[in-house]
Formats: sequence, structure tokens, C-alpha cells
Amino acid sequence: MVSYYLGVSLLPVFFGGGIFLGLQLLVVKYQLSDQDAKGYFLLAMLFATLVVVGVAYFGAKNQNGIGLDVVSSPVGILLTVGVSIVILIVGLLNVRKIYK
Repeated sequence: MVSYYLGVSLLPVFFGGGIFLGLQLLVVKYQLSDQDAKGYFLLAMLFATLVVVGVAYFGAKNQNGIGLDVVSSPVGILLTVGVSIVILIVGLLNVRKIYK
């Protein structure tokens, strides 16, 4: 059960980190403005959260061929959404505007 909670906590971190680094690279190369990057990051994190919540829901039902107890799926989903919100806040605050 600990591995399940750790897994659903780390998935949004990896998705959000990858999305953030990709968008920040485009901002640094002057291919994207910082405001556009923040909008794209918001949309991409919403999509990534939906994907990870699906993984958290079905992962709780199918872990090791047996279903976990009834409480683990909603707790995993809430944990995933909470971590995704924190990553969204940190990412939106840290997109840097680069001046020429």
C-alpha cells in the first residue's frame, strides 16, 4: 500500500517536471512568451492530472491482481490531485521571463 501511495505521488511530479522543463526551455530560447508558457503549463497539468487520477483509480483496483480496500482508491486520487495542485502552483510561480 505504501508503494501505491508513493507511486501516485511521484507520477504527477515526473509529469509536471517534464512539462515545466520543456516549456521553460522554449521560453529561454525565445520561442514562447512567459505568459503563453503559463497557459500551456496550466492546460498540460490539467490533462496530466486526469491521466494520473485514472492510473491511481485503476491501479488501486488492479494492484497485484487483487483489489485494495475501498479506502485506498479515493485516498490515492486525493493525494494525486493535491500533489498536482502544488506542482501547478510552484510551476506557475517559477516560469521566468527572460529579457533580451
